[in-house]
Amino acid sequence: MNSTVLARRLCTGFLVILVTVTAWPVPVFGTPSLVNAKAAVLMDAQTGRVLYARNMHRRLPQASTTKITTAILAIEKGDLDKKVRISRHAASTGEATMGLRSGEVLSVRDLLYGMLLQSANDAAVAIAEAVGGSEKRFVRLMNQFVAKVGARNTHYVNPHGLHDPEHYSSAYDLALITRYALQFPEFRKIVSTRMQPVVRQGWSRPQLIKNKNRLLTGDDEYYPYADGVKPGYTSPAGNCLVSSATRDGWTLIAVVLNSWDVYGESKKLLEWGFSSFKRKVLVEKNIVVDLVKVEKGREDTVIVVTAEDLFVPLLGREKGKIEKRVVLPDKVTAPVRKGERLGEMQVFYDGKKIAAVDLVAAEAVKERSYLAAIWQALISLFVF
Repeated sequence: MNSTVLARRLCTGFLVILVTVTAWPVPVFGTPSLVNAKAAVLMDAQTGRVLYARNMHRRLPQASTTKITTAILAIEKGDLDKKVRISRHAASTGEATMGLRSGEVLSVRDLLYGMLLQSANDAAVAIAEAVGGSEKRFVRLMNQFVAKVGARNTHYVNPHGLHDPEHYSSAYDLALITRYALQFPEFRKIVSTRMQPVVRQGWSRPQLIKNKNRLLTGDDEYYPYADGVKPGYTSPAGNCLVSSATRDGWTLIAVVLNSWDVYGESKKLLEWGFSSFKRKVLVEKNIVVDLVKVEKGREDTVIVVTAEDLFVPLLGREKGKIEKRVVLPDKVTAPVRKGERLGEMQVFYDGKKIAAVDLVAAEAVKERSYLAAIWQALISLFVF
């Protein structure tokens, strides 16, 4: 393919991005001074960059922030419209509840609203039994999930967060888990809802479920950019909050564990992140990166493009430390699917790899037919 054709395709649109992230250095200058929580993290939702950290890997009781993982598994593995008959065990789960009754039937979706907004422990157990078959098997799935996503300082004993010495997490792990959860539109919709009516059997009117996250529903605690996620409290855990906020399309995740001013400190972290960092486009979408040779294809080459934009929050003095490298094979073998991952563009900060964006095929290349392969072989005999 000649350079004129290549140039005409520079604006070809594509597709889906997979941003893989390794550890960023945490800035040590200009950080908020009045965050007194036992542990805290501020994380960029797209890249996973930690913008602020305080004891971020310290294992602590996590209270009802546990329910973020319970919701992930319900959304990933369950049918949200599935009708669930409440067991006697679920109905008897204490402390914060929806007041579920044994034998009552609700959908998984309604239980998710009760669990995430009202922090209902009985709803968490009902979800666990519906998705995992039993609470014990569901907890096993929870621990398998956090191992998969790299939450190394998290361990579950139950699906709701009532205290147990072996039930814990860290600020960093909770941010990591929340970053995973926010990829699901249904999760984002639920945790950003302020009030939800739930139709209950035998009730004359719907039960109104109010969100306990006062960044969304409070007076003094209200934060206009907040759109989630989950508060929690037990006596050993203290006041905990995992929050998310979005400004101009940029989402940050804050985790504050065991704080006397959990909402004030969460708002301070979020506001500091939005005002101190600038979101820079380090990789632009739809950019042609290279041509890769295709063996046994109807075309000799395939155009390789970046999958999407990569926005990275940077402080002003960090911009000059960014470097990008392209990793592609010398050749691929047909057939090649449109959008197929062929390599990656690696992003380095101060010599350390921090992210990698997929490079994908801009078009499909079909395998050369048998007759065409014979014809090509015959032609090659007479070309010197």
